[in-house]
Amino acid sequence: MILADLEEHIAARLATIKLAGEAVKVYPYIPYRENGETTFPCAGFQRNGRRPLPIRRSWESVFTASEEEVTIDVQQNLGGGVATGPEMYTRKPYPSPWEFIYEIQFVSVDKDQADLLLQAFETAFPRDHSVVLGWQRPVFIHGDPIDLSDLTLPEFRTGYIFHVSPVWIESLKSWETAPIQTINFDAEYDEGGQ
Repeated sequence: MILADLEEHIAARLATIKLAGEAVKVYPYIPYRENGETTFPCAGFQRNGRRPLPIRRSWESVFTASEEEVTIDVQQNLGGGVATGPEMYTRKPYPSPWEFIYEIQFVSVDKDQADLLLQAFETAFPRDHSVVLGWQRPVFIHGDPIDLSDLTLPEFRTGYIFHVSPVWIESLKSWETAPIQTINFDAEYDEGGQ
C-alpha cells in the first residue's frame, strides 16, 4: 500500500540522522508505540490529515487483464483462424490524487543536540525532497520549524509539518467486464455513396 511505503520512507530517512556517530531513536508511525522510558534525543512522526487535490480524471478507467486466456474463432471475412486474449478485464476508476500531512517532532534534553537535530533534518529531508514509490513520485514540502517546547519540562521539542503530494490512491470499487465470446463483423456498403 502506498501509505505504508511512504511512512516507511519517512522512518528510513529519519533513521539516517546521527549525533556523535549514533543514530537518533526513531518512533515510527505504526499501529502500536513502544512502552517505557523515552530515549533522548529522538524523533517521532504521525499522519495529521489529508485532503483531496482538485486534479481529477474521473472520466478515465484503469483496465487490468486477467491471467486466464480464452481462444475464440475469427470470421472468415476477417481473415479466419483463432484469436487468443485475456478472458476478462477488471475495470477500476482512475486513482484519485491526495495530499497527506505529516508532523515530525524532534525531542532532546540538550540545546546543542536540539540545534544539531535541526541541521541534520535539513540534510535528511532537503527542501522539495521527492521519492519514487512504484509509479509515483510524491514531493515533500515542509515549512519552517515550530518550537513546541514546554518551559515547565527540561526538553527541547521542535516540529515540522510536511505536505506530501500528489499521492494517488486507488479506488476500492471495481467490476469485471464480460469475456469476448465471438467476433461478428458484417459490413454493409451503400453503393450510392450515402
